[in-house]
Amino acid sequence: MKMGKSLGNTLEPFELVQKFGPDAVRYFFLREVEFGNDGDYSEDRFVNIVNAHLANTIGNLLNRTLGLLKKNCESTLVVDSTTAAEGILLKDTVEKLVEKARKNYESLSLSTACEAVLEIGNAGNSYMDQRAPWMLFKQGGVSAEAAAKVFVFFFH
Repeated sequence: MKMGKSLGNTLEPFELVQKFGPDAVRYFFLREVEFGNDGDYSEDRFVNIVNAHLANTIGNLLNRTLGLLKKNCESTLVVDSTTAAEGILLKDTVEKLVEKARKNYESLSLSTACEAVLEIGNAGNSYMDQRAPWMLFKQGGVSAEAAAKVFVFFFH
């Protein structure tokens, strides 16, 4: 649908922020409207994208990780060189994606920068699924704490 003042169907940013919050609005427009180009907006699309990207990817990773640490590690862990070695693949992936995001932000390719941040969330969720630290904690042993430490290292 075409938008414009003459058509009388423009978006009121203050209403969007009031309804959805500034972070969700900021994210949607950074991710979905490439700098200098037209965008595609509908409330359904807005809600679906924000839920899929922020809630289901980033929020899920944070909730899983912080919940795991709180429940099993009394919210504290000491990260050492062993942890760094164990999480090296994840660390390398994240560092590359952070650099990709940084370069794209600097060149105003904001949608691509947001994509890189989502890839970081996906990498963390994938690592969490592969390692299944909640199962390791149920079984006890060092590997459970090591898996949790990698996440602390990851978020650092």
